[in-house]
Amino acid sequence: EMPKIERPYLLVCSIPHYLHADGSIWLDRLWHHDLAEHLTYLRDLTLLSPRLAWSAGGDLVRLDPPADAGFSVIPLPALDSLWQILRRLPSIVWTLWEAIGRAVIVQSGIAGWPIPIGWIANPITLLRGRNLCLWLIGFHHIIVKPPSAITNRAEKGYQKYSQQSLSDYRLFHFINGLVSVI
Repeated sequence: EMPKIERPYLLVCSIPHYLHADGSIWLDRLWHHDLAEHLTYLRDLTLLSPRLAWSAGGDLVRLDPPADAGFSVIPLPALDSLWQILRRLPSIVWTLWEAIGRAVIVQSGIAGWPIPIGWIANPITLLRGRNLCLWLIGFHHIIVKPPSAITNRAEKGYQKYSQQSLSDYRLFHFINGLVSVI
């Protein structure tokens, strides 16, 4: 069993959540399974992700957080193009600035479309002096096999990056569900 984390935890994610007309939050089935598990040990979790309107169909599941879990959602606009993100960048930065300021721990990633939201959230997290849990789940699996000169360099770069001491930045290394402080 995971130890309970009581401190305010912000999960910055590019996976959308869906708002039903009754105010409930719905998630893709696999994302629902993952987030529901996080709610068993994160006692004060805020999800910051793109919000889409709920529609019938699809493989969506209603999220019902445990009664004793603090859970809230901060919506980001759903963005489909680089132009949309550039046009809304000031409000996105402000939303992130405010949400990160209320958190003690921020979990973010380095992937997403049209740009990874972590490219904005991660520097703000460090500027605001918050703890950053960098989401790199499965990152090492993207290396193409058989190795070429390019993939060899990429894999060596990843190994070097993952072994660097970044404790001055309060960075956590999160790989395949295991957390270790670098």
